[in-house]
Amino acid sequence: SFVVDKPLITDELVALRHESALNDTASDRLAEVVSARDRDRSALPLDFEVLAKLEVPVLLIHGLQDVVIPVSRTWELLNLIPHADAHIFSQCGHWSQVERSSEFNTVIERMLPAALDGVPGALFVFNHSRRFLTPVTRWGDPSGNVDAFPPQDCWALRRGRAHYVRDAALDIVCPHVQDRVPAYSCIPLSAQGETIGLLHTQGR
Repeated sequence: SFVVDKPLITDELVALRHESALNDTASDRLAEVVSARDRDRSALPLDFEVLAKLEVPVLLIHGLQDVVIPVSRTWELLNLIPHADAHIFSQCGHWSQVERSSEFNTVIERMLPAALDGVPGALFVFNHSRRFLTPVTRWGDPSGNVDAFPPQDCWALRRGRAHYVRDAALDIVCPHVQDRVPAYSCIPLSAQGETIGLLHTQGR
C-alpha cells in the first residue's frame, strides 16, 4: 500500500487515477514511463562515489512505513551525502506528499529558500488527473500566477526542458506568469521518466 491512512484513498481519487491511467495507456505515455524507469534502474544506478562528493544541500523525505522503497535507503544516503538532511514521517507510507501533505509542504518551505539563497519562487506538482499543476509551497513573495494552471501554460513543460526568461520584454513569457516579471526560470521536475512538477524561481 502507498499509504497507512487508508481513508485517504477515496473513490474519487481512484476514479481520477484510473482515468489518468487510461489516458496514459491510450497515448503510450505509460509504456514510455515504465520503459524509462526500467532503463534508469539498469543504466543509471546510484553512483555512490559521486554522491559522496556532492557539495549542494540535499533533503531526503521518507515515510517510515514505506513498503515500496524501504526507509533504510534514506539512512544509507544520509550517511553518504555530506550535506544531506532527512525528515522521516511516522505512520506514513510511500505517498508522504499526499498522506502528510501539510507537514511535507512545511518541510519543503523551510528548505528551499535557504538552498536557493533567498530567491523568490514556488514549487508546483501535477494534481491526480494531471490536468493542472497546483502549488505545494511558495517563498519570497513571488509575483505572477502562484495558483493552479494547466501544463500548456508553461513553456518549460510544453518543451520538456528548462525555460529561462532573462528579459521579459524580449523573451517568450509563459502564460502562467500573469504579472510582469522581469526575469524568471521554470524547471520541470521528473522522476523515472515522468514529469511530476515544476520549480519556478524569479530573478536573474
